[in-house]
Amino acid sequence: MKLHLILGIVLVCIIFKLDCFKSASDSVSNSASDSVSNSASDSVNKSTYVLVNKAKYQIFDKIYNNITNIKNSISKTNPNTKFGFVIKSSYIPIKHLNSSFGPNTHIQMAKYVSDIVDVFCISSIFDGIMMRKQNINKPIILLYITDPKIVPIAEKYDIEIVIPSIAYYRQIRSLIQKKQKAHIWYDLAMGKEGYSDPKYVYQLYKELSSDPKIELVGLGTKYNKFKNISTSKDIPSEVLNQHNKFKQLIKKINDPHLDIHTACSYEYDIKFTESYFDLVRIGSSVYANVEWKLPILDIQIKKETDCFGYYCEHSINKNNHQMDLNKHQMDLNNNKLIKIAYLQNTPLIDKRQLKLIKCFDPKTKLEYKLLFPDYNPLGVIIPMDSNLKIGSKLLLKTSHIW
Repeated sequence: MKLHLILGIVLVCIIFKLDCFKSASDSVSNSASDSVSNSASDSVNKSTYVLVNKAKYQIFDKIYNNITNIKNSISKTNPNTKFGFVIKSSYIPIKHLNSSFGPNTHIQMAKYVSDIVDVFCISSIFDGIMMRKQNINKPIILLYITDPKIVPIAEKYDIEIVIPSIAYYRQIRSLIQKKQKAHIWYDLAMGKEGYSDPKYVYQLYKELSSDPKIELVGLGTKYNKFKNISTSKDIPSEVLNQHNKFKQLIKKINDPHLDIHTACSYEYDIKFTESYFDLVRIGSSVYANVEWKLPILDIQIKKETDCFGYYCEHSINKNNHQMDLNKHQMDLNNNKLIKIAYLQNTPLIDKRQLKLIKCFDPKTKLEYKLLFPDYNPLGVIIPMDSNLKIGSKLLLKTSHIW
């Protein structure tokens, strides 16, 4: 069990380039030199504990710095916009945090960054309860519709809920003891919580705003996915239409006491400054690394028409025949050949963030094209005359503007 723990932590250290191998080496050395003594066993346990915590808090520091950078970017154009940190147990980074450092590590992480977060956005009432028990006093929004039986618990722990419809509101009203903080959701044709017809959203607002048991806190929505945006001019017309509909509803409700907030299903793009409003909900981008090095696992030469990825989903040609590196320097059919280096993927990064990553040779500083970054291992197109070999490392950097 201890061996598995040490191996797991070493893997995390490799991925994050953490300076924790000296502690690991000391731990192994101590245990080998005095394995029969209780004091040596205690030393191993203590060194392992120190190693685990050092790696964990270095990751927390990365997340803290990312939040700081995001907030600084937002404040340049919207200094009064609050930062909402989305913490979902379903996020790949959170799953790996908890599997590497123990259950509920994400709650420790929330506590660590709570001084710079304005609002926490969660998917589970249990996460909210644990945050309150960790003395996190910032507002907490439960993003999804909850079982009516959970509402008294939300009220007890001062957790804000979503009321998506008049029917749901009438179902929970009798369960509220004193006052429940709540948000209204506007579904912009995405099948999310809330009404998709602004007329019904307005009716819900009128009913909730007149109820002394309801403290109406915010009005939120979620835009369709958009990615690979270099300027605000690249934002899809579909998203702009959703944004305009949301602005029309805001104007009709005309309640300055409501926090207006948005998010995007693929990850909020920092360049869409017009949609900041009062609160920006940011999720998986918070967990992005600034940079890290990954080793090359394999190098292959293929035709451009060959398929790539699992089940050949990235090519017209479904015959994924491998080229012989020694014999095929030219393609007999005059199809262009490409050289692909396959990299070890990092498990602590959501695959959606790979769309925002650039790849470089750390020695030559040359940038390489990341090939289909939605499967593991990552593929990178390198020059045919490249001296890179299996075991060489390439540098990956996030291209987030923060």
